[in-house]
Amino acid sequence: MHNTHSHNSAHTTAHNNTQHNDVHNTNNPASESTNTMATSRTGTGKWKRVRKQAINNAIANEQFNCLECGTHMDYDHSLQPNSAEVDHIVPYALGGKDTIENTRVICRYCNQTRFAREKQKRKHAGRLEPETKIDW
Repeated sequence: MHNTHSHNSAHTTAHNNTQHNDVHNTNNPASESTNTMATSRTGTGKWKRVRKQAINNAIANEQFNCLECGTHMDYDHSLQPNSAEVDHIVPYALGGKDTIENTRVICRYCNQTRFAREKQKRKHAGRLEPETKIDW
C-alpha cells in the first residue's frame, strides 16, 4: 500500500510538472500569443536615432521655444505640457517617413493637440456615397 502512495505521488508530481512546462512551452501556439508583445514603431532603432538627432539639432540651433505656440520648451523633463517632443511634419499615418527632414521639435501640448485635431478632421470626413448606382 505504501508503494501505491509513492507511485501516485510521483505520478501527480510528474503530471503537475507537465502542466507547468506546457504553460511555458514556446512551441505551444496558445502560449505564443501571451508571450509575444506587439512592438511600437516609435521603439525602433531608426526612430530613436532620428528623434535624438532632431533634439540635438534643435538644441544646437538654440530652439528653446515651441514653433507652434512659442512657449519655452523643457528638454530635461518628459511628459510635461512644455516638454520638447519630436513631431512628424507629415504624420506617419498619412505616409510621412521617419527621417530628420520630416521632423520638427515642438512642445508636448502642441504635439498632442495637433494629433487630436488631425484625427478629428479624418474622423468627420462624412459618409461617402457609392459611385455606382443601380436602378432597381
